[in-house]
Amino acid sequence: MKGALNKGTDCCCPSRKNLTQLPEDQYESPPHTQKSNCGLEGMIQVDAGSFHMGYEGPDSFPEDGEGP
Repeated sequence: MKGALNKGTDCCCPSRKNLTQLPEDQYESPPHTQKSNCGLEGMIQVDAGSFHMGYEGPDSFPEDGEGP
């Protein structure tokens, strides 16, 4: 296939227009309307400091590094 590609033309995908600047609202976060406690039931607060988290029981997978 020598000479099959033409330099300077699009081969397999469409060309893209100027990508150096995106619209300013591209990175704006939506406004937060209210604070939610969803999903906190049954959790405990861990005060500042270090702790070990993980599982070493019979259903664990040590190969995944999920132990404490």
